[in-house]
Amino acid sequence: MKRLILCAIIGALLAGSSVLSLRYMRTSCDQLTGQLEKVVLQMQAGDKEKALAYYQELAALWEEKEPLLELMIRHQHLDEAAVGIRALSAYISHDSPVLFFAEADKIRFCLRDIWEKETFSLENLL
Repeated sequence: MKRLILCAIIGALLAGSSVLSLRYMRTSCDQLTGQLEKVVLQMQAGDKEKALAYYQELAALWEEKEPLLELMIRHQHLDEAAVGIRALSAYISHDSPVLFFAEADKIRFCLRDIWEKETFSLENLL
């Protein structure tokens, strides 16, 4: 009986930590995507100064979230998003809107893909 209780407690702790991890990933990806949208809107409006200011906020948010996300997520996805976020600054500064919007779409996809791949499914268990 003691073993059964111990197994139930361990299972509950694992399930709880999984739910908290997924919640953090989802919240972080939503915040990053929201900040990215602000940068994109300013680039669409042609205001490079505001776009750079919003980009600085995006970069700071990424630096805040990245260390904890590295513990939970496959590094390939994080690396793609990190490289893309860093490249945005150059595309804004060098007035390359086509490359900027292509990179922004890639980052959006990476951020969405991060939490979608980690959500619960039987595939993750097998």
